[in-house]
Order: sequence, then C-alpha cells, then structure tokens
Amino acid sequence: MEHQPLLQPLFLLTKFGLGVLYVLRDLWYRPDRKTIEGPPSGMPVNDKSTMTRAADLPSHRYEFNAAALDNTIYVAGGIFQPSVWLPTAAFEAYNVKDNSWETLPDVPHVAHHPGVAAGPNHIYVVGGCGIRITPLSFAWQYTPKTRVWKRLADMPTRRGALGLVCIDHILYAVGGADYGKKYATLEAYDTNTSSWSRLPDMPTPREHLAAAAIAGKLHVLGGYNTDRFGALTTHEVYDPKTRRWESAPPLPMRLCGFASVGLGESIYIFGGEQGWAVSRYVFEYNTRTKRWIRHTDLQEARYAASSVAVNSHIHILGGNTRMFSDEFSDRHDVFTP
Repeated sequence: MEHQPLLQPLFLLTKFGLGVLYVLRDLWYRPDRKTIEGPPSGMPVNDKSTMTRAADLPSHRYEFNAAALDNTIYVAGGIFQPSVWLPTAAFEAYNVKDNSWETLPDVPHVAHHPGVAAGPNHIYVVGGCGIRITPLSFAWQYTPKTRVWKRLADMPTRRGALGLVCIDHILYAVGGADYGKKYATLEAYDTNTSSWSRLPDMPTPREHLAAAAIAGKLHVLGGYNTDRFGALTTHEVYDPKTRRWESAPPLPMRLCGFASVGLGESIYIFGGEQGWAVSRYVFEYNTRTKRWIRHTDLQEARYAASSVAVNSHIHILGGNTRMFSDEFSDRHDVFTP
C-alpha cells in the first residue's frame, strides 16, 4: 500500500537523486559537525530499563506526531518515504492489546511537524506544515467511535514544529515557527467552549521543541531559535493555575527534534539532533527530585520520531536515522522504565 506501482518510478528517481545529494553534502560538511556532543561524563545511568520491539509501523515516516487514547495509539501526518517533498495526511492506529495496525480515514489536510494530542474522547491535530515549510493554522478533531474528522476554529497563529498537549479539557499550543520566524506564543483551545485564547508567551521563542504534561503543568524542552546547529538545553514550565512560566533544570545536552512524553512523575526524551548529528541517548527528568538521569541508549539513533505513553510503557515510533536522508524508519520500540 505504501508504494503503489505508479509511484515506483518516482520513488527510484527520487532515491537516486537524494543519494547523489547526500554524497555531495557529506563531502562538503566537516566531520565534526556529525558528532554528538554527549551528556556530561559521570551522569547517573539507570540500566534496569528495558527496550523491546513491537509491530512496525505500516509506513516509513518521520516529522509526524502521535497520541494515545483508550489503549490505541494514533499516528498522524509526517513525511513519507522516499522524499522530503512528500508530506502525508495518512492516519494509522496501533492497538496495544492486539499488537496490530489499522489504516484510518486520512487527516483532511496533509501536514508534517503537526501538533497531535489526545483529549478525553478525541484526537486533535493542530498546525504543522504543508508543502515544504508552508505553515498551517488548521485544527482538526477526530472521534474514534464514529471515525469522523471535524474541523475546529483555526489556531490564531499559524505555525509548524510546535508543541501540543492536553491538560484537563484544554489544548496548549506552544512555540513553533512560521517560515524563519520562531514563536514564543502560547495559545489555548478550550474543548468545552470551542474557542482559542492567548496566554503569556514562553520566555524563549523556539521551534522543533518538545512538550509534555506532568501533574497539570506544561513542560517545554529543547528546540532551537536560530537553526538546528544552535539546539538548546532550555527547559521551561508553565503552570495554568498561576498563568506563570518558570525555568527548570536544563537538558543534559543540546537537543532539538527529539521525542518526549510524560509518564508518572517523570518526563522521558528519546533521540534527537544536533546539526548533522543524530542522537541515540535516552534521558529521564524526575519532576519531584528535579534531576536528570540517563537510561540505556536506543538501539538505533534517530530524530523526528514520536513517543507515546500507554499504561506503564512508552512507545517510540518512526523517525529518521540520518539527517535529511532517505532512511525513514518504520521502527516501533517499547520502552519500560
């Protein structure tokens, strides 16, 4: 289903062209820009966590996003193999109990770098980019019981590479970019009143960040406000009750384009990028102790993946193993702290 016969010549031509470009790129850029500046030496490591393999995604993709609802993981949008010129509207679901995938009705609009979150009864897909980096303001709601998409009021600030989380019945859309403009914008969509509102800006404008919700607070981590060579360690927290931002302990290393999710009292981050380099590191931030630790590395370095928590496990999906390559991943790992 992924590569239909009519698309095969396009696939081969694109793959060849990309191969030539990657060789030229590797000859041009310095090797030191492909090396990860890792975490501090001596950082505590928890080697008791485990990583197992689950059913691979039906499609190779990256720069998508995912959310979980009722033991089902929903994967929306992204960029399809073999080319960065092929954004997709594909929407697929993974049944945790059956270890099986299903193709669902497409998102009504192609989007890569979208925000995706789960509310009490729905999946939400907000913003992202269309062809190349054209920013979008669309907001869509998917109802699993009816398998129907519904268009909501557009997000006031169009942007891609943003963070999106749901706390109670409120969607929080934070950061992102409109072409070269980086945003500190925080906007909230009330699913009860179907309306958007503007909240206090995040202190640090950035895109390709990660966002996670823990104990009713919004954590925003990493990203960049120049380019991917200027990845940040910035960690800022928004409290909806006080409507205030505060700084939190920074990431152990500069990162953007990584997967992040909250589970229990901790935030976990997987992979990511620094310039041309791709990370295989796994970190945990404990919101009670306010300390970072390492876990056993990913078996395969990747960036632009997505991670989703279901019960006591974290599912790490897709991504890309080499910057701007055609090595799109369909890998599906399950991490247990």
